[in-house]
Amino acid sequence: MKVVRGGMVVAALASGAQAQLVDPGFESNALGVYTTVLNNFTTQQGIWAPESGARVGTTGAVTPASGNFMLQMNQNGGVVTQAWQVTDMAPYAAAISAGTATFNLDALFNSEGQPSPQGYIRLNFYSGPSLSNYTSSISSGTFTLDNTPTTWENFSATGTIPIGTTWVTTEFGFVNSTMGGFPGFVDNARLQIVPAPGPVSLMAAAGLIAVRRRRAR
Repeated sequence: MKVVRGGMVVAALASGAQAQLVDPGFESNALGVYTTVLNNFTTQQGIWAPESGARVGTTGAVTPASGNFMLQMNQNGGVVTQAWQVTDMAPYAAAISAGTATFNLDALFNSEGQPSPQGYIRLNFYSGPSLSNYTSSISSGTFTLDNTPTTWENFSATGTIPIGTTWVTTEFGFVNSTMGGFPGFVDNARLQIVPAPGPVSLMAAAGLIAVRRRRAR
């Protein structure tokens, strides 16, 4: 059994949280072309799009954290090699407008054993359905993995979704200069949106408490 180390692992969904990413373990869907996905939010949402990568099974000493597949990310000519998925935030518009919607983003990272590869995860916010509507990001910052391919490491980012956000992109990547020509791997990516309880939910909870009090008498 693999040992998950590194950043904080979120053991269960918080009350009211909903998972947002499609195919979080890279088990089912074909990968998209990143330029197509990032330039067509409304038609390409829910599709994983690596800059340079592939869905793979066991590779060298690295086996998927769960299931049969993981995402392999390859070193390229840029500063980082990245992967994205686009998500529509319309279901959370009320909570976002009230400034009460928060998120938890985490994923498992691994490598084939090169010394000290560095990775990151980030949630990018947009006020409309295109890259030109970018407003801000919240990131885990760059973290350093161990060089043990039998160990998957979990890293996370959390924060409040800015008012005015209508779309987000989940992004994770590796710093090319730290990859040593070896691929990096990602599995079990998870984005959870946590809207604060609305008035109806609060009233329902208050009613339930009142019923329990009457029954206790």
